[in-house]
Amino acid sequence: MDYPYAEHVNNVIQRYGLKRKTANEHGDKPCPNCGGIDRFFINEHNGLLKHHCRQQCDDLERLKAMQRDGALPERTITSAVPYHQKKKLPLLGARLEGETVVVPLFDVLTGEQRGQQEIYPNSRKKFSTGMKKLNAGAFIGDRTDILYVCEGWADAVAVNLSTGQQTFFALDAKTLPKTVPQLAHPNVIIAADNDDEGITAAEATGKPYALPKIEGGDWWDVYNQSGSEAVSEGLRAIQGLPEDLLSGLSISSALELSKSEFAPITWLIEEVLPIPNLVLVGGAPKCGKSWYVMGLADVIASKGHRVVYIANEDNERRLKDRYAKISAFPSDKLIFISGLSSEKPLPKGDAAHGLIRALKQRYPDLKCLIIDTIQAIRDASQKQDYSYVEGEFSKLRKLAHDLEITIVAVHHTKKKTDVETEPLDMVLGSQAIVATVETILLMQRVIGSRDVDLFITGKDVEQREDYRLNWTDSGFSDPQNRTLASLGPIQRAILEHVKNHPRCNQAGICEALGKSKQQISTAVNRLLEMELLKSTEGERLICSLTQ
Repeated sequence: MDYPYAEHVNNVIQRYGLKRKTANEHGDKPCPNCGGIDRFFINEHNGLLKHHCRQQCDDLERLKAMQRDGALPERTITSAVPYHQKKKLPLLGARLEGETVVVPLFDVLTGEQRGQQEIYPNSRKKFSTGMKKLNAGAFIGDRTDILYVCEGWADAVAVNLSTGQQTFFALDAKTLPKTVPQLAHPNVIIAADNDDEGITAAEATGKPYALPKIEGGDWWDVYNQSGSEAVSEGLRAIQGLPEDLLSGLSISSALELSKSEFAPITWLIEEVLPIPNLVLVGGAPKCGKSWYVMGLADVIASKGHRVVYIANEDNERRLKDRYAKISAFPSDKLIFISGLSSEKPLPKGDAAHGLIRALKQRYPDLKCLIIDTIQAIRDASQKQDYSYVEGEFSKLRKLAHDLEITIVAVHHTKKKTDVETEPLDMVLGSQAIVATVETILLMQRVIGSRDVDLFITGKDVEQREDYRLNWTDSGFSDPQNRTLASLGPIQRAILEHVKNHPRCNQAGICEALGKSKQQISTAVNRLLEMELLKSTEGERLICSLTQ
């Protein structure tokens, strides 16, 4: 026999003195039928009250015992009174089909109907088969200054009737935090259920919320027990907002800001890596990212700074071989963590922040942490939409500043296509990554060689698009002017001669370099096209290179 949970749960709890275990489960008392000490408990399922005994005594006998005790009313048939009549509510945003209340549900972004919720006389609720609940719901009433968001349809109707404000039926506590950000309303308040799940959902939205005073209850309970005025009064007790909305904000006038003095930016590597900072080093697979960041780590360590390099995709043998080629002077300031040689995987998501804090605690002088690749600590189980990724990298950026370190996140770029794209568009994944990190270094391999072009940009770093890293037996060279790096030996020799002999002519260059007139003429013309040389009257040459 079906008993609606909301109508009978309080009477059962009070009759047997049941203890609350979870949001919708109470128990740990003797069974009304077979006794014992703590074998009896009740819970809610699909809107119905379910009773259980851990000794699995007869359900019917247990029900009869509960009826004899007055915990449940004696009856032989289920009432066919429609749900809204039991709740003493009008059919706002809903319709009646037979004895079933039907609530049409709509996509909050497109306005298209997604499906519906059917609520039966016994309070059982059912959504349309296959309907996606995310970003779906039903608005009760026309748009007003405030939009109240509720988990259930009955709550939404009760709040609308009590306040005259528009309400939104968000389906349940699980979907509410994800749907609320999609609501195009400037003043959203969560009319939350006063249980663990409801409070957690309300807090997760980041919006102000109000709770009914009835523990374990919702706003229909307030409406039913105390009327509309009690609902309106209760909703005014908003939580989730600080007493002063401006407290904690850094506010200054333009005049005050102009008079402020700040310490100069501190650099781990001049004009490339500030500290503290969140840095992204990106490049296509096998372009040499690991070689490059290990070279950065060696340079930073050689300056006396502590560096930890997490190489998740390498073992210790490979790290040793690579480092031996990069540096002839091993430093105890550089710490390696090998992912493939470790007994356990790296923690992911927020748990990885604990790892970073532990490293700072072990190495108080830590200045730079390199994570190769950043995917090693990202939580792949989460939906990688813009909002989540922005939050993910914002937390990592804040951590870098809290610990006063520079975190270098190594990441992949997309495969090169025939379509010309901006450098930042090549970063793999959400654009929230490039929008959130502070400094970006992107590597792009030069066709036909192991050299790479380096693009640098950032909040405190001057944008550079003219760097080239030449591959050597010891990794990459220091950044060079890309144009100069592409010159041949004769062109380099001509530039050097002109710098040392200003206003010389081609004949003098031929004589000094021992090259033919044709060779020098061809090379000089190319240098003039590249604007590395300038021709003066009388065909005298001067070097225009400023670097």
